[in-house]
Amino acid sequence: MSKLGRMVVLVLPLAAAMAVAAPASADDGDGTLNCVNGEICFRENANNSNNVKHFWNGANHWQQENCQLCHIAYRFTGTNHYVMDNANSVRNRDTICTVTLWDVDRYGVWFNYANFQWQSDSYLPVYNVNNGHSRCSFDPPNGL
Repeated sequence: MSKLGRMVVLVLPLAAAMAVAAPASADDGDGTLNCVNGEICFRENANNSNNVKHFWNGANHWQQENCQLCHIAYRFTGTNHYVMDNANSVRNRDTICTVTLWDVDRYGVWFNYANFQWQSDSYLPVYNVNNGHSRCSFDPPNGL
């Protein structure tokens, strides 16, 4: 086998390993503080900090304690604060979809809390009630 052939054989498995999906908390939108076109943006207003968490997709904000198969809890960018039940407002800058906000009752049943039309001009209040959101769907988010 040629030197080039051996390199291809070695590189392909490495590339495949790098293509594995990232954990749930990796959805950070474009990673900047501005809520840009296409993002779903949550804002925390703890002590007037205006911390943000942006998403491209729907997400389950909730994390079950001691659950090894569950996703990592979402946190506001640069903080230790959970997004779940700590967002006081949301802005839907998605270009085509309505975003549905969900909460969970004390029995673990999901219920629709609010719907936000695409391309909203401003942040709208959600009063710290947010266990998850779905994009382009009226079904609760997956991934408990």
